[in-house]
Amino acid sequence: MHDYVLPLPYNFHQNWYSSFCFIFSHVTEDDQPNTDAEESFLQNEDLKEAQGLLKGLLDGTETLDNVLSSEPVTRIDKRINHVKDAMADQRTAKLWIQYLDMVKILQLFIKAERTGNWELHLDAVRKMLPIFAAAGHILYAKSAYLYLQQMEGLPTSHPEVYQKFSEGFHVIRRSDRYWAGLSTDLVIEQVLMRSMKTSGGLTHAEEWTKFND
Repeated sequence: MHDYVLPLPYNFHQNWYSSFCFIFSHVTEDDQPNTDAEESFLQNEDLKEAQGLLKGLLDGTETLDNVLSSEPVTRIDKRINHVKDAMADQRTAKLWIQYLDMVKILQLFIKAERTGNWELHLDAVRKMLPIFAAAGHILYAKSAYLYLQQMEGLPTSHPEVYQKFSEGFHVIRRSDRYWAGLSTDLVIEQVLMRSMKTSGGLTHAEEWTKFND
C-alpha cells in the first residue's frame, strides 16, 4: 500500500468506479479482454467492502490507517499493480500510467504542504528529480537536487531549524485546521505581491513617487 494519500473527497467513489472499470475493461484475472467489465466491476465484493470503508471514513467511524490496511483495499491495490504490469508493453496504457504516477507525486507534494509533513515534502521532491531530468528541465533538476542535499543535512548543520520543520513549521498556517498549510512562496504571492500590485500598491507610479520622496 502507499504510505501517503490525499484526503478523499465526497464524490471519490464515482471516480473510483471509472478508474476500476477502465482497468477491468482491459485485463481480467486471466489477462483477457472483458466485455462486461463495468457490470463485473460493480459486482466485485472487494469494491463493495471498500465502498463501505469509504463511507465509514467520510462519516468518521473508520480511521485512515484501518482503511488502508484492510484486506479489500490491499487486494484492490494488488489488482491495480497486476494490471499495470500486464499493460506495461502497451504504449497508450504506459503513457496513461506514467501520467497517473506523476499526478500521484503532485498529490503527495500538495499533501505535504497542506499538512506540514516535512519528510513527505522531501520525499515528493525526491520523486520529481527523474521527471525534471526526463522532461529536459535541467535547471529544475539541479536546483531540486541541491535543495535536497542541503535539507537532508539540516539535522547536523541546523538542528533547531530541522526540529521546527519536522514539527510542521516549513509551511504557513492561517488556522489550526489539518489541511490549512500553505507554501511560503504562495503566501508571499498572495499577501506581499498582491498588496504591491493592487490599486495604491508600490508598483504603481504614483506610489513609487511617494515612496522615493
